[in-house]
Amino acid sequence: FSQPYVSSIDYGGVHTAGMIQYAYNLSKKGGSQSAISPISELYPLDKNLGGGRVNEHVGKILNVTIDLVDTSYDIIRLYALKFTSYNESPVISVIAEELINNNSSFTLPTSASI
Repeated sequence: FSQPYVSSIDYGGVHTAGMIQYAYNLSKKGGSQSAISPISELYPLDKNLGGGRVNEHVGKILNVTIDLVDTSYDIIRLYALKFTSYNESPVISVIAEELINNNSSFTLPTSASI
């Protein structure tokens, strides 16, 4: 598995302040699933000047790229691990699910609040 990474940042999303990481897994239509990919580096969800209050909207859209996807699977599922406070457990959510359709590379915008 390749490690997902943020390939670009846009503005206008509804993310709230915190830190975020991404991971993915693959599945076949018959139900079998792969293990979870390596987790991405930790990325800040902050204002351009840094920081932000808890639950404050920061208006960032992180575009996550995943390369070298195994095309023998049918579906790719992207997960977000969002940290809103220091020493707290993250909220883990499925934020995208796409058909692979022989695509070996994906770039997915992650604009939704988690």
